[in-house]
Amino acid sequence: MAAALVALAACSPGRPDASDGAAPWPAGFVAYAAEPAFLAAGRVRAAASLAVDPATGEVLVRLALDRGQSSGDFARGRSPVALDGALASLATAEGTEAPLASLDGDEAGTAAGPGGAFTLRFLPVTDPGTYARYGLAGAPSTAYRLDSLFIRDAEGRRLFEGSFEFFPTEGAMAALHEQATRLASLASFAYSGGAGDFAARQAEYMEGAGLLPEAHGHGAGEGAGADATAAPPAGRFVLVSGDEFWLDRWLVKVSPYRIGEDLFARVRVVSKTTARLSLDWSRVVAEAGGGTATPAGVLHEAAGRVGRAVDPVPAPSELGQNGRVELTLVWPGLGAAAAGGFGLRLDGVATAEGMPLFGFPLEYAIGPR
Repeated sequence: MAAALVALAACSPGRPDASDGAAPWPAGFVAYAAEPAFLAAGRVRAAASLAVDPATGEVLVRLALDRGQSSGDFARGRSPVALDGALASLATAEGTEAPLASLDGDEAGTAAGPGGAFTLRFLPVTDPGTYARYGLAGAPSTAYRLDSLFIRDAEGRRLFEGSFEFFPTEGAMAALHEQATRLASLASFAYSGGAGDFAARQAEYMEGAGLLPEAHGHGAGEGAGADATAAPPAGRFVLVSGDEFWLDRWLVKVSPYRIGEDLFARVRVVSKTTARLSLDWSRVVAEAGGGTATPAGVLHEAAGRVGRAVDPVPAPSELGQNGRVELTLVWPGLGAAAAGGFGLRLDGVATAEGMPLFGFPLEYAIGPR
């Protein structure tokens, strides 16, 4: 859809914001002001407005185009204006840029008319580091810029010169400040169990549990009782690197963090074997402050964005070959207890027969952000 050329169709031209009669922005979105108010090329004008969801960073841009012609002019074959979604991108004040995620509005082939109204959706990332690690896109930008390059004439030539700049309105500032302050308080955790110790203990556990295949030249159970401090035997691809735990044919990435009083863990599981995995997130246990707790839920995710709302823990499921699952577990109120370090048991990530992939709790301590 984004790469297609979309021609203008029937619509009453006008300004694309709710104050001028357009539909309100979706719940939770806050509005930015546009500069300039419109772009012009001869009799053709374009006006834009922008709103952002502070919780997810999702951005919507409403674009209204007016050809400055009557319906009769259009019917007599005057050249249409078109949008080339492949050329649309939204820049942030932080130096990042997001391509068009989706384009909704008037479609080619509908009744002809002098104007058109469209909604462009973008998913910008203002903090690439937190996005890569936790799926959090960062706080909304202090300014956005939308180049008009994607608005073309019938011959595919650029129609307007210039860009739309968007800045938060006074009413949006409080919501943006609250989200920026919340994300600034994020404290990361790092695995503290030691890479060498993990590799040795985990390889021994997996060998004894029959989780290492014959293909590596070692039978199930072989090596039981080996020195736990020794390096894993050759052929065992068992190691920890940053947030990633490589367990032979499986990859499990665990990225815990704390915001305020709450503890979170972003977990990704990838399988490269025909053997199916059983995933029961209700059997994941955090051990902190002398107590234990299962997750209260998972952060809501929709259309590629992680929000702040909490959904119920998913029902148990299975993961097949080349399967991948990623979610963020939530322990409300456990952040303070975990600040001094905590353990995480992933017993709910197991084989179809119920054998956990990990043989012991993973230990975490506050680490660099």
